Amino acid sequence: MPTSATTLLRGIRQCPLPTGSKPIIVGVDDWALRKGRTYGTICVDLERRRPIDLLPDRSASTLAARLRRDPQVQVVARDRSTEYARGTAMGAPDAVQVADRWHLLLNTRQMVERWLARVHPRLKLLPAVAPSSPSIRRVTPYPRAPSEMLARAAARGRWEAAYDDVRRHHAEGHSLRRITRETGLARATVRKYAFAASFPRNGMREPKPSMLDPYL
Repeated sequence: MPTSATTLLRGIRQCPLPTGSKPIIVGVDDWALRKGRTYGTICVDLERRRPIDLLPDRSASTLAARLRRDPQVQVVARDRSTEYARGTAMGAPDAVQVADRWHLLLNTRQMVERWLARVHPRLKLLPAVAPSSPSIRRVTPYPRAPSEMLARAAARGRWEAAYDDVRRHHAEGHSLRRITRETGLARATVRKYAFAASFPRNGMREPKPSMLDPYL
């Protein structure tokens, strides 16, 4: 569009906000306008996964005033903040207050870390016991996290696109030196891709030993 970003933002801000269903399950948490200095509160419709408001501070009175505008709210998910607990009780006294999953995991991790730090000297005094050899032999690697699988799939897609690019340049009669210069790939990679009839795929390899194997 032949216009400036400022003009575009001005036009967007003049549009009316979309109207939707009233939230029933609301999540509240703090957000940083300036980290370490200025914080506010974000309110999210957890069923539709959409933010519904940004409040200027983290006080109980501000949250209570916002919740009074939505009397249909039945559940409020929050962290352990006493201000948010008091604000919810004031603004939505009939709503059920729950700790959200992220903060439950965070609090669990913090408590385990505190416990381990406290008993660390005693743990160091325990005798070292060599784990027994595993009775089960792994033939597949341990499963990866979903985020890691997505990252690997994205990386594979990029390499397949690079392979197609090299093959196209090579079919057009370009030299390996020129392809290397135009694609930015390593010369060894360009040579391998140029003469490979199909995208090189890694063969199935036996998984390497893991520290978890003795506990299979």
